[in-house]
Amino acid sequence: MNILARYIHGSSDSVDCDVLYITDHLPSLRECAVFCSADRSENRNLAVVSDGVVSACYKGFPDEVNNAVAATYPLHAQRDALMILRAVPRDRELKYLSVLRKFIMELRHTALYDAAQKALKGTYLDRMQLARSADLRALRWEISLEDRLERIKSMAFQFGQALALRDGIEVYTKQAIGEHLPELEKYLKRREAPLDDLEQAKRAFLDIMTALDIRDCGKNTVLLITEGGGHRCISLAGKEHDAQGPEGSA
Repeated sequence: MNILARYIHGSSDSVDCDVLYITDHLPSLRECAVFCSADRSENRNLAVVSDGVVSACYKGFPDEVNNAVAATYPLHAQRDALMILRAVPRDRELKYLSVLRKFIMELRHTALYDAAQKALKGTYLDRMQLARSADLRALRWEISLEDRLERIKSMAFQFGQALALRDGIEVYTKQAIGEHLPELEKYLKRREAPLDDLEQAKRAFLDIMTALDIRDCGKNTVLLITEGGGHRCISLAGKEHDAQGPEGSA
C-alpha cells in the first residue's frame, strides 16, 4: 500500500482530527484496521481515488467520503493537493439505513442495551420498532455526562445529515447542520439541554424511513423497492452495501 495523499477533513472546530489517506489500493480489512488504529491522535480512513472521485474506502460509503472531503478540505491547512475533482450523486437510501443502524448502536449506551443488541442482530423491522419506541426524552443513560453529551451530539449529527439530505442539501460540518436545523445546534455543541428537539428530529427521520418501500428479505438483508418497480437488495450487517440479487447477503 502506497500513501498518495493525506487530507484533514470535517468540521474546523472538531474535537477529533479526521484524516483521509489516499492509497494506490485498499489492502486487506485487517491491514486497514491496523493502519487506521495506529495513531490515536487521528481518526483515520483509507480510500482510493479513480478518475477524480473516491471509488473505494475502508470506512463509510465512497459517495459520502468523496463529497465530505471535497466540501471540507478548504477548512483545514493541507500539505497535499486535492485529488478529488468533483462531487458525485448521493446514495440517499444507503445513508438513511446507515443512520438508523448508528442510532441503534448509540442506544447501547442506555438501559436499552439488550434491546439494541437484539435489534442489531435482527431485522430491519426490529430496528424500526426499537427506534420508534425509544423516546429520547425518557432514556436512562448508563455513561458519564461527558460521554452522554458526545453520544447525543453524534445522534444530532446523523439525524441532521439525513434530514438535510431529504431537503436536497448535503451538510458535513456541525456549523452547516446548525444553520439548516437550528434546533439541533445545542446538541451539536454538546450543551446539556432537554431532548425534545432531538426526539422530534428522530421522528422526522423515521418518517423518511416509513415513506420508503423497504422489506426484510432474508438474514440481515432488506429489499428496497425503487421508483419504477425496480429493486435493490441491501445488507444490514456491518458496512451496508448493495448485495447481489434478492437473496444476496453481506
